Amino acid sequence: MASGRVYKRGDAWYLDYRTGRFVDGKRERIQRRPQGDNKAQAQAELDMLMHDLRRATADGAALDNDFFIQSVAERFIQQKELKRLADKSMKDYRDGFARILKHMAEYRIATVADLTPDVCDEWMLSMQREGLSNGRINKLMGYLDAALQFSEKRCFIRKNPIADMGRLKNIPVKFRRALTRDEAAALLSSAKPERRILWLTLLSTGLRRDEFVNLQGCNLDFESGAIHIKRRAGWEPKTKAGSRVIPMTPKLRDALQPMKGIAQDQTVFVTRIGTPWRNNLLREFRLDMKYAVPTLTKDDMALLDIHALRYTFITELIASGVDPKTVQTLAGHEDITTTLNIYAQCRTDRTADAVTRLPW
Repeated sequence: MASGRVYKRGDAWYLDYRTGRFVDGKRERIQRRPQGDNKAQAQAELDMLMHDLRRATADGAALDNDFFIQSVAERFIQQKELKRLADKSMKDYRDGFARILKHMAEYRIATVADLTPDVCDEWMLSMQREGLSNGRINKLMGYLDAALQFSEKRCFIRKNPIADMGRLKNIPVKFRRALTRDEAAALLSSAKPERRILWLTLLSTGLRRDEFVNLQGCNLDFESGAIHIKRRAGWEPKTKAGSRVIPMTPKLRDALQPMKGIAQDQTVFVTRIGTPWRNNLLREFRLDMKYAVPTLTKDDMALLDIHALRYTFITELIASGVDPKTVQTLAGHEDITTTLNIYAQCRTDRTADAVTRLPW
């Protein structure tokens, strides 16, 4: 029968338990660190573990995968909660498993034993028909795979039935192009004042759209001349690296002066009727771009959206000789390869200038 205890070694707590299974004629024993960092959290994890192991031993779930998928999801999420992940990450997990369980119910899949690669193939096809991207489908499959791996390691199930399943081929990330300096200058000079400040802010900071539309008075620091992207109640950056400080350029600082007195929880950029710039932001940007550069074709416009201004910010910094690590920090990227391989774009005028510097 499954049994266990928690103990402390040095400053760390450990779990020591027997699964109730026999390996090479001996009862299997596992010793490991818990997800929590104090005795109460370690004991709570052990209690949950013992409950599931005893239930698995009693009803034979560990032998034939007769374990409810909903229980697999619940136990996996509980483990993630013990890790104290960011609210946004936990919301992604809960929303993902809610969709997974909904689809499983439609296919009358209740236990892990009902889950086969063929069933998963049908499930992925159904999600494609619903219009989900391959990347999103792969993410959901990754959630399910991780939960089943967790259950296998904890001996709730005998084997993860989708461990060897492949993933769908990802559709390439949408390509945007950076604006040229002439295009950016034309945009800023031709846009009306109430919108010029929007494009100037995006071009001068490289903010993500979500960061931009959620910018509040608490993010503006006029004393140091910087914009602070930071977590607050109800909103958090996309990644840990997204929490950053972006210095204001002199032009941007002057343009933002009218916002100096707004309340800490007041949205910085609003329309003339006082609503935040959200769904109408892209429409106004494309109208202003078309007016600023009439020669832009339909194909050109398809490559230009709000995120293209972020591409422009990063591309211009790299082209101006700013070291890539600094650009990565300003952009809020976790990985420098994202900065260099996706966002920074090489222009033909830069390559021509580069070869003129050769000594021969």
